[in-house]
Amino acid sequence: MPRLLSVITSLCLCAAPLGALLVEDPSSTSKADLLLRRGRWAEAERAYEEVLAREPDHALAWFHLGYVTSAQGKFERAIEANQRAATFPEVRPTALYNLACNYARTDALEAASTTLDASIAAGQLDFDLMASDPDLASLRAAGRVSLPREPVWKMLEARNGLTVRHALLVPEDLDPERPVTAFLAFAPGGGGPLSTAWAIEELWAGLATHANAVVLCPVVPDDSWFTHPAHHALEDLLKHVERELAIEGDRFHFIGFASGARAATTYSRMSKRYARSLTVLSSLGWSSFDDDELARWDELPVHQIV
Repeated sequence: MPRLLSVITSLCLCAAPLGALLVEDPSSTSKADLLLRRGRWAEAERAYEEVLAREPDHALAWFHLGYVTSAQGKFERAIEANQRAATFPEVRPTALYNLACNYARTDALEAASTTLDASIAAGQLDFDLMASDPDLASLRAAGRVSLPREPVWKMLEARNGLTVRHALLVPEDLDPERPVTAFLAFAPGGGGPLSTAWAIEELWAGLATHANAVVLCPVVPDDSWFTHPAHHALEDLLKHVERELAIEGDRFHFIGFASGARAATTYSRMSKRYARSLTVLSSLGWSSFDDDELARWDELPVHQIV
């Protein structure tokens, strides 16, 4: 577990949102946010500038100003806005990522590489996005984007036709005849293959060294965990592992790191028949539930590390 704890210290304590391009703030930016959603970039730019003239320390206004100026190809202005946004903890990881994209679009590759590394250290862990984002094309072409190496995935064909890629981390001395402590671990960054590979190497491998413990690491099967087909495919995977091993209590300890906390939290309710406990290493995961829904976790041990 030392490696896991070191990552918690360096990443999870940032407790910043990951991957969001738009965060609602009805108090002062609702007009600008509406223009952003409608793709009216120039008007949104002016609206965010007006907000910042009144509230120069408005983190989200700086963050969104960086986005709408970048969308217009105004990369120098976007760099200024994202540099300012990156000084605010609540948007720092994604602001740094967007700043790296701005640098890459202006061929400032050294600055782009350094800033991309800083965004990862701050908690922007969507490596699948980094592998495909057209804004980082010049950085990838220069060999300046370091991506995790994927393991050889196991494949499960779910009954609904979805194929679930996954890894099952098993200690060498596992005794399959004894009750096995099983973890279901959701990766950050949307749960794609590269983000899951990073989480296996940096986070979950240590759990599989404990006596008779296994870690199931699924890759999101259909671009998002939050669809009905994905839910059924995951349950088919859990049933499959239960048939293969003597899982203690026929239940899994659900774990979610950073943005993976939302998937772990949601599935601990949607698939509660399989949930033995819930641990989230993030400040995320609860905002979509009201008080009545939150009360339903009373019967499940819940741990949150931020």
